[in-house]
Amino acid sequence: MVMSCCGCLFPRGRENSPDLRDNRGGEEKQVLLPSAVHRDQEQTQETEEKDVPSLLLDSLDNISSDDLKRFRFHLRQGVPGYKPILWKHLENADRTDTMKAMLEHYSTDGALMVTLHILRKMNLNNEALTLERKIGRELPMGGPRPRVTPPTPAGPIQGDTTDSEPPPVRPTQRDTTDSEPHPAGSSGGDTTAREGNLADELLQKTKKDLQTKFKNKYEGIFEGIARRGNRVQLTHIFTDIYITEGESEEVNTEHEVRQIEALSKTPATQETAIGYNDIFNILPGKELRVRTVLMKGFAGIGKTVSVQKFILDWAEGKANKDISLIFPLPFRELNLMKERFSLLGLIQHYHPEMKGSESIDLNNRTVLFIFDGLDECRLPLDFQNNGSCYDVTESTSVDVLLTNLIKGNLLPSALIWITTRPAAANQIPPECIHRMTEEQGQAEDESSSEEEEDFSESYEQVEETEERTGEVASAPIAELHRSAVDQALQSHTGHLDLFLRFLLGISLDSNQALLKGLLTQTESSSQSIKETVRYIKDKIRKNPSPERTINLFHCLSELQDHSLVEDIQRYLESSSLSEKKLTPDECSALAYVLLMSERKLELLDLKMYNTTPAGRHRLLPVVKYCEKAHLYRCNLTAESCEPVLSALHSPNSHLRDLDLSFNDLEDSGVKLFCVELQKPQRKLRSLRLVCCKLTGLTCDLLASALQSADAQLKELDLSCNSLGDAGVKRLCAGALNQLSKLETLGLRECNLTEGCCADLASVLRSHHSDLRELELRDNDLQDSGVRALSAGLEDPHCKLQRLGLSGCRVTEEGCASLAAALHLNPSHLRELDLSYNHPGDSGVRALSAGLEDRSFKLQAEHCGEGRNRPGLQKYACHLTLDPNTAARELRLSEGDRKATAGVYLDRPAGALSFYSVSSSTVTLLHTFHAAFAGPLYPGVWVQESSGSVTLCSMG
Repeated sequence: MVMSCCGCLFPRGRENSPDLRDNRGGEEKQVLLPSAVHRDQEQTQETEEKDVPSLLLDSLDNISSDDLKRFRFHLRQGVPGYKPILWKHLENADRTDTMKAMLEHYSTDGALMVTLHILRKMNLNNEALTLERKIGRELPMGGPRPRVTPPTPAGPIQGDTTDSEPPPVRPTQRDTTDSEPHPAGSSGGDTTAREGNLADELLQKTKKDLQTKFKNKYEGIFEGIARRGNRVQLTHIFTDIYITEGESEEVNTEHEVRQIEALSKTPATQETAIGYNDIFNILPGKELRVRTVLMKGFAGIGKTVSVQKFILDWAEGKANKDISLIFPLPFRELNLMKERFSLLGLIQHYHPEMKGSESIDLNNRTVLFIFDGLDECRLPLDFQNNGSCYDVTESTSVDVLLTNLIKGNLLPSALIWITTRPAAANQIPPECIHRMTEEQGQAEDESSSEEEEDFSESYEQVEETEERTGEVASAPIAELHRSAVDQALQSHTGHLDLFLRFLLGISLDSNQALLKGLLTQTESSSQSIKETVRYIKDKIRKNPSPERTINLFHCLSELQDHSLVEDIQRYLESSSLSEKKLTPDECSALAYVLLMSERKLELLDLKMYNTTPAGRHRLLPVVKYCEKAHLYRCNLTAESCEPVLSALHSPNSHLRDLDLSFNDLEDSGVKLFCVELQKPQRKLRSLRLVCCKLTGLTCDLLASALQSADAQLKELDLSCNSLGDAGVKRLCAGALNQLSKLETLGLRECNLTEGCCADLASVLRSHHSDLRELELRDNDLQDSGVRALSAGLEDPHCKLQRLGLSGCRVTEEGCASLAAALHLNPSHLRELDLSYNHPGDSGVRALSAGLEDRSFKLQAEHCGEGRNRPGLQKYACHLTLDPNTAARELRLSEGDRKATAGVYLDRPAGALSFYSVSSSTVTLLHTFHAAFAGPLYPGVWVQESSGSVTLCSMG
């Protein structure tokens, strides 16, 4: 990073320190210091020599162990202008030894310069800035800061000097006049002091000029009818703006109209309110410096006015007096700049007051850049591919200047304030934002009086506009409405939704009567309105998009047609959800009613609604406003699950529990959900993905989600998916992470063997793990797999309370391993399911003995019926078909014969599954979910042509 000679690298008050030497074969490192001799010279030098080691040690204490290794590596490689330190001095060095090695090789000044350079080379800019500030605060003050000139090395310098790193610190042109140290008693110190005084005087003059300009520019603004020529004083009309701090999360690209509507359904939260003059202040309980603030807010909510009031208060000396200079640079104006500029040149172009002020060291001043209107920016802002720029005098494109300024390569000590509408905020990488704020408009107690004035002025503006309006081509109202509806439906972003509702609303005769002063010629539109209503209802029936359909119901509401909604309300009040079959358009009406309800929906269970898959798809927008959503068997795929993803994406979502079982999402669909789970402020706690055609690739995605600090997932059910051992191994790697919050994991019938059991045991043993329930039924684990699991169960860190091993081919040997593990750690496991295994008498006795032990928490072992056959063979039974007693519809191609049916009843789970069984494969045909209270009787129809099995009603 190029530093100017007046940079804040070193403290003031070192006028008379002697020339410093380092360990470079007697070479001298010249320090440009004033030569005035003070009586307290020796005391000052002694104090500095004592303070520098503390500053160096503090800086090393503030970096991690890994960063310390990299720091020592750079010392070994060498810094431009300094020879490397031999590895024998660094190999086993701790932080104190490293500090001593630097002081021995570089002396005090050199050690400070090398430390700052390496910190910036490692992109530890906050640590470098902290050291700079401590240098200025803790070392003796009393004169201008000394400026160090690194000597030219005698030979080639080792080390990494790639173009991506900041260049070495060199003196600027102004420093060359002082390239030799002044002898004692010369005027060098006086010259430096005069230069410092002149620079301070120039800064104050420039600041005063800018403040005068800003006061003239912002003390009055145009508002409403004041555009006729009279300005309104900003201080008279400005009201307190409600600004809240939020996380640097992903950006909500949903149409602003829908976001505003969603705010009314969002419960009040305890948000941190920030005054517009305090957006760079550190909040209570937080210590990190705020460099870059991104303020987002809807159009017209007051972002630009807040910026203007901030600048005006600074210009009048009322606030933010610590800021030396403010440079507003609106994106609307930056879009026009095609020439190449240096950062200093760009500032001078927009603020001529800075011309001739090159001697002001912006690195050593608190400077604020304000970029208003990111949503209007037409520059690429390519943060990933733009080249690096560290010199404020280097000319390049405006786009490159902005990205380097925001990233901190240029003027890392400068403050940055960016305002934007929500949809454009994602142009700035999250790592470049230190504080995200949201402007939410006026405080409630001040908004009412302002609204009255705004409405009156708006009416006058409309009146004025009508005077200037030319003749408008006339067209039949119904035709105009149809065209507007069609265009709105073609929009994927919904940017025409509000306009369409407004257009339809002002078409009513009742609303036209209110505007008779503006509309000199009106005609009855009742017939056209009826045609429009029919047209919209037809579009509701045909349009597949749930979001667009909801807006069409808003349109019907504007036209005061509530027929579909009233039908749905009667349907809801009748409590006949499972009796009446709903058409898709009725489902859209139902979704509209539920969305408009003031109540938060606790559960959306699409099984409750008797409708088609297309109808269930129309109900998906409601997911956003419910806490639990059961969406199994809704024919969702990766392409059709956008409404559910939108619910997760929305910051106003209440969703905590999501069941997507028995949908063909496949790995590509689950990938979309995993991306959402890793974003900040996601509230999802439970995710069930039973029988979704997933493979081991999904486990990689879910493992990444579990390791995310933002994921809140506690329950995950992946049963009946072909994950295999390799997939579960990768999933365990995520569950082992200390950030994982997983408590319940379902892996029933996932083609698992003993190969993954050691990894599952590692999760059970981990002191980071919170796993309480593990379901492994119907996997071919056998005794060897159970023995590996037992190694985790016996560990005192294991917190597992329920383990399902039904149908896992466990024999006496496996039961003995379980019993031994429970004796070593008897305090957690409460339920053990070993049904459909073959524990034998000895296995049952070993486990039963644990139930009699008072230290055991185990309450049930569920040994059940003994079976020890692989796969579904353990559940197989033989049925003999008797033509004399069978129903008349039964058709057989030959006489009496035996047939094997793959029928699996899981009574506790309320599931009855039918399988097609061949010699090598088992294929699930269908599963019925119900509460089975009585005995079940098989009724089957064997179809000769395909061999499929169909369940028939027994009457």
